[in-house]
Amino acid sequence: MHRATYLLQIFFYLLYSCRGQNCPERNGRFADPNQCDAYLECEDGVPTPKLCPDGLMFSNEASFFSYPCVYPGQTDCSTRTTTQPAKPTAICPHQFGYFLLGDAYNCGQYLNCAHGKGYTFTCPEGLAFNEISLRCDWADLVPSCNAEGYLGFSCPVTYSNELGYPAEYTYHRAAGSCDKYFICIQDRPRLFRCPEGQAFNEDTKKCEDERDVPGCYSQGLQG
Repeated sequence: MHRATYLLQIFFYLLYSCRGQNCPERNGRFADPNQCDAYLECEDGVPTPKLCPDGLMFSNEASFFSYPCVYPGQTDCSTRTTTQPAKPTAICPHQFGYFLLGDAYNCGQYLNCAHGKGYTFTCPEGLAFNEISLRCDWADLVPSCNAEGYLGFSCPVTYSNELGYPAEYTYHRAAGSCDKYFICIQDRPRLFRCPEGQAFNEDTKKCEDERDVPGCYSQGLQG
């Protein structure tokens, strides 16, 4: 492993030398013009080619005293489109990174890879993993997720007035549950849950004491 790292350092040193790139400033870190995970570190005018770990990218915005390698999506690689060859393991496509598990109908789990080891995480109920922002988000805001299929609910078309315009927000209690409900925003569903001991009242469109919501307290439709 150390030998491979050493050889990569030599390679990038020769690459920078051939390009004739010197330190733009006496001290600092400077992005490779073509490769998003490579950069030049300058100390007292002496350039040293550097390479981020597989799966991480160099950030121009990192201060000189902070770690400069970040996850994809946290820096702009639109003009630096090449990267080092991937170093996958049995479970991880790269040594570092966040990766969606499942498909468009199962969007809630993701894999966090660190040093080639994978750790599985599950988003909070109703949320889906967003591969662009690398966080759990509303399912309807995740391009790779089919929100209706994932949540098991499609918003009915509801009109708000005599002109026939669709209602911007509508509320619907989840089938077979008193404490879960959907808010449809422009006909796209988002799942919510009332606090413990409360149930969603379809008449008032609010979470209320479950004892005050008809059909909920006696039947115990929680969960």
